[in-house]
Amino acid sequence: MPERKWTEEQRQAIEAEGGTILVSAAAGSGKTAVLVERVIRLITRRGNPIPADRLLVVTFTKAAAAEMKQRISSALAERIAAEPGNQLYLEQQLLLSRAHICTIHAFCGEHLRENFERLSLSPDFRIADDAEIELLKQAAVDRVLEEEYEAGEDGFLHLTEFFASRTDQLLADQVLEVYEFIRSHPFPLRWLDEQEARYAETLESGVFPWRGTVEQDALEALAYCGILVRSALEEMEGDPAMSESYRQTFEGDGFYLSELSSLLRSGKWDEAVCSAQAHRFPPLKQLRKYEDQEKKERVGQLRKEIKDELSSVKELLIRCSSEEMILEDLKKIVPVMKSLFQVVKRV
Repeated sequence: MPERKWTEEQRQAIEAEGGTILVSAAAGSGKTAVLVERVIRLITRRGNPIPADRLLVVTFTKAAAAEMKQRISSALAERIAAEPGNQLYLEQQLLLSRAHICTIHAFCGEHLRENFERLSLSPDFRIADDAEIELLKQAAVDRVLEEEYEAGEDGFLHLTEFFASRTDQLLADQVLEVYEFIRSHPFPLRWLDEQEARYAETLESGVFPWRGTVEQDALEALAYCGILVRSALEEMEGDPAMSESYRQTFEGDGFYLSELSSLLRSGKWDEAVCSAQAHRFPPLKQLRKYEDQEKKERVGQLRKEIKDELSSVKELLIRCSSEEMILEDLKKIVPVMKSLFQVVKRV
């Protein structure tokens, strides 16, 4: 087979040595092929080949692990076919059957089984299925809530009032939602502590660290709307009928976009919020007996997208509201969040 041509980035990922390597690549960019080639070069290099059974390649799914192992085996088989007498290739093909090419769950499970006595585990332990895990989580929540009710501390009772309902299910659902969310962090309990400290610090200082992020998101959305407005106006060029009915409305949208962007860039947060609250979208004028219905629908769709995007910006700004309202909300929320985090930690 002719040798595959690699891009410069792929070649770097294949050949890089001497430290930790992090490669980020999109779907269909050849990640598996690059990793297979990297493995093949490591186990067949002259001078210091790595024994195949010393490899650890972890994947997310069993199917991906099987595919990876099959591709490495096929690549080795091609080299053996080209050099039948190469002892290194033959040895590595034999060792490949013992290589750790598997899911992270399988790899960790194997280590636990090999060391169960040192970890005080039963040797016949198994991984729980999804239904069992859900039952265990719900049982943990029920137990923690019951114990918290028995303790009757003010912080927890305030938390239950915040999620007031006829049953505890709303609170239980919120606890589980936070639990699931923090599992995406490498150190979930530390992350909870950091968020608790950030809430308290924000309340004490009155400085909102997320303000810049909100403004940037809003400005990017407004810039995108500006592109849509310009596209619509370009569609009307040389079209008197559509221009007469639509141009003034789209130009008005463009003016408002510019005005709101200017307020945000100049740091006039409260004014930007008031402007968003007061803004109303005027409807497009009727365009009757217009022959190019496809064009009419295309421009109408642009207006709908502008309105949807601006509505999202409006909701974002209003939700953030004024600094005074945020501080008032924080005074109510911080104690509740602290109690919620404590319950999640116990669960």
